[in-house]
Amino acid sequence: MTRRPPIISCLASCYGRFGAEAAIRHVRDAGIGSLELPIRTAGFSSRAGDPPLLTDEATPAQIEQVRRLLAAEEVTLASVNAISGNPLKPEVVRIILRKLDIAAALGVQKVVIDAGSHEDDNDRMTLLAHLTEIAEHAHRLGQTVCCETHRGVCQDHRSMLELMKAIEHPAFRLNFDTANLLYYNENAVGEVALAKV
Repeated sequence: MTRRPPIISCLASCYGRFGAEAAIRHVRDAGIGSLELPIRTAGFSSRAGDPPLLTDEATPAQIEQVRRLLAAEEVTLASVNAISGNPLKPEVVRIILRKLDIAAALGVQKVVIDAGSHEDDNDRMTLLAHLTEIAEHAHRLGQTVCCETHRGVCQDHRSMLELMKAIEHPAFRLNFDTANLLYYNENAVGEVALAKV
């Protein structure tokens, strides 16, 4: 069995105020041929002040324009960042589903989301139902949703394991962020946490 070489990609947001278009045009200068492209929520302003290349309200023409730019620069999308807020909220679920559709139109199979947080058992059941709905939608599109290491139900390896056991869906996985693991948890040992999940 031959193994595929690992894909090294760059989060387009690393280009700060220059934005995702600059990332697409210049990432090859860094010797990298793949990006994680953020699909922003319409009306959201980034800390860097860069204009969004695509939002959840993107038109087919805007999506096609990005496809052409990627092709012209010979850059592939390894993933899409569709972080939109806490999927406990129904309006956030609708935004994420729309972003999954846009990612599918771009031919992207891996989509990073925030798994969210809850206050009580009722909220937990609602959150799990919403995450399952998102996973089902991704599955129909041939995608995998990858939960970012953020505060809430994906903050540390224990909560990640609980979440994966609760959802148990082939289109629902982790985006194991080594920096965030250390940022959100004291005394975390990344290698141990990764081995456990």
